[in-house]
Amino acid sequence: MSSKLYSLKEWLTLDDAASHLTSVLAEQVTVSDILQLAIQKRLKLSVNLISGTYANKGVIRDITEARVLLCPAGHPLSWMRGDEPATRLEKKLRAIGVIRAGDIEKLDEEIRTAVADHRVEALHVGEGISETEVVEFEQGVQMLSGIYDLPMLSLEKSLVEEMYYPRVGGPDIDPWGLEGVWLEREGCIYRLCKRMATQADYDACGTEDSISEWEKRYTDPSRWFPADRLPEECAIILRRTNLDAFIDSLEAPEEARGQFSEGEELRALEALGLITETIAKLGPKYRKGDAGKPNCAQIAHAMSQQAGEVYGMSKSKLQRLLSYALDAWEEKRG
Repeated sequence: MSSKLYSLKEWLTLDDAASHLTSVLAEQVTVSDILQLAIQKRLKLSVNLISGTYANKGVIRDITEARVLLCPAGHPLSWMRGDEPATRLEKKLRAIGVIRAGDIEKLDEEIRTAVADHRVEALHVGEGISETEVVEFEQGVQMLSGIYDLPMLSLEKSLVEEMYYPRVGGPDIDPWGLEGVWLEREGCIYRLCKRMATQADYDACGTEDSISEWEKRYTDPSRWFPADRLPEECAIILRRTNLDAFIDSLEAPEEARGQFSEGEELRALEALGLITETIAKLGPKYRKGDAGKPNCAQIAHAMSQQAGEVYGMSKSKLQRLLSYALDAWEEKRG
């Protein structure tokens, strides 16, 4: 593919991407190679939702900001089902309901002790995506269309494996997962969902007086469930920016070793932590409560807004980096 034509394309098919890599790297690259690199999270694939589909929007939160449900240890399902509390402690837990994980330390001593003794569990309302982050999905559905990345955090990874293994003589993959297929764009996770029709839908057909009545019934969150497949009218592709970032990464390690020592990288991380702490003093928006600790989520949001579409500068990644930087700075300061 000519460089002029390549620079005009926002995305490429997998075949075109393989041809481009073959030309740039001067070695044969196949679609199988691309799929394997995606499974290894070295190269990010995307999907073009041609006719659109429905999804629940998810927000990525720091684990201390995520919501949790406190329940008696060993009985999460019955507790979530709504079983009546049998003890004074259980009555307290039922009254509390869902709270921020970081607020557990503000509860009374009996509950704090029960949590520390593992007699009470803190169940995250969302889904953990790393040791420090949780994604929480909204109940409502919204229409998605256009290009989204595959984060390879849920069932979408199995779907890519299903494409890959038959090409290399591997086993047949039967994708399955309770949380369905996830997509990613601009620092948010989206969980694809599908609607299950009920008898009430058939009974209501032709009887509703307005479009608003139909929309209210159709978008009722209780009728939508995580989708186990991508929609039929879509295509797996590679965004040009992601492909360029991958090509750059192949040379980056050698360059980095020649430019920075390990000690210099640590000094840079400590400096970023100091900058983060300085930003927190600019206004209450960038601080957590009365303690005055930096609110990495808010600072990362402001940084990601400034970065725009620059690859690798999503809010979640910046927030994680700021957290590491603060730890390095606090250790340096002592």
